[in-house]
Amino acid sequence: MKFIIKQKLFSITDKYIIENEHGEKLYKAQKILMSMFKKIKIYDIEDRELVYIKEKFIKILPTYLIYMGGNQVANMKKDISILKPRFTVESIIGDYEVKGDILDINFTIEKAGETVARVKKHFPAIRDSYEVDIKEGASQSLILAMVIIIDDVVHNTEKEDDD
Repeated sequence: MKFIIKQKLFSITDKYIIENEHGEKLYKAQKILMSMFKKIKIYDIEDRELVYIKEKFIKILPTYLIYMGGNQVANMKKDISILKPRFTVESIIGDYEVKGDILDINFTIEKAGETVARVKKHFPAIRDSYEVDIKEGASQSLILAMVIIIDDVVHNTEKEDDD
């Protein structure tokens, strides 16, 4: 299934709208203000929390904990890499590898060596926007959380460095 993740413009915090390929809004995500560490929540269209993402307190590289239903289901850590961003995800349903290209535009998400999702950043764009193609049977909520973390680590870091 294809999703489009769009970052909202003119927002105090990062907010995202997640639509299907037909433009129907399915989910929304928002960074939580007034927190010492990054926290992001993903909600369905009826404002029910689906995913809670929390930046880990003590870490060398960016590390995020992913919760669903109040339980930690995964952690996602940026790997040491020079030219291409890479992440490792350890989850209760198996481990994933996230691999980016040299331009930070295209990413693949693999589980057990098999591609379960492809991510493409729309470029150029005024706001960050991603097309996410998730293989049938893969955990959509977990993969969408991974993409929001990619945006936070790879692309929001670039914006913060420009300030």
